[in-house]
Amino acid sequence: MRKDFDREYIEKELTRLDKNLDERIDFYMLGGGAMSFRGLKAATKDVDGVVKSRKEFDRLKRALADSRYDEIEVSEVYEKMKTRIFLQNEEGFRFDLFVKKVANGLLLSDGMMNRSEGLLELKDLNVLVISPEDIFILKSVTSRERDKDDMNILFTQGLDFDVIKEEIIWQSENSTSKAWLAYFYVGLVEFVEKYGFEIPYFDELGEIASREVVRYQIKDMLRDGEMKITEIVDEIGEDREWVEDVLKEMKGDEISIKGDIVRKL
Repeated sequence: MRKDFDREYIEKELTRLDKNLDERIDFYMLGGGAMSFRGLKAATKDVDGVVKSRKEFDRLKRALADSRYDEIEVSEVYEKMKTRIFLQNEEGFRFDLFVKKVANGLLLSDGMMNRSEGLLELKDLNVLVISPEDIFILKSVTSRERDKDDMNILFTQGLDFDVIKEEIIWQSENSTSKAWLAYFYVGLVEFVEKYGFEIPYFDELGEIASREVVRYQIKDMLRDGEMKITEIVDEIGEDREWVEDVLKEMKGDEISIKGDIVRKL
């Protein structure tokens, strides 16, 4: 089993990484690393982080290689999350790096960046930690048991679910991949079932996730041609009135409807 590393160790590694950079990078820290620096966890196994561009990603990757971090293969659960790269040192400490989007398409939004707090501003590495609300969203997307425990820590510390709801709505309108929405709501359900908490906007968040996933399914079904509304309803397996309401939302921007025939635009 990989060991945990405390804040002092993480800060030491970030400082060492900074020495191998030659241009400024804004590094947004996610997950357990962010919780450690917020004083919500004593230690973590790795640092998850996201940068805004491929150029920053490549510079960071080179700097980590110069800091004696080697690229490693990922497990199935992380492969599902579409992590861009994992690099680990000889002590087993790992950096999990993303470019602009994480967890099957969840974007690093302006809201996330604006809510982030400065942690370390070194020579070229500017480290920021995302908000507890955004950490909660990201933890909901994964299927690891320890992430549910982290969600519990975050929840009991107090979260602004207005912020979470607004971010989910923004993501649903702007992310090109909707798979993460299904993982998000499943994670939320698992969290509620495990700890028995009442989540503000729980049903509304479920409705947002369900509608976006169905929109994605409909576009995929129409990839090879047109379909009848009755065929779509049968394929989706939901109430006809509800499916027709989703189709109306898509009409004009994503699909055309003529009579009972639906086509992808």
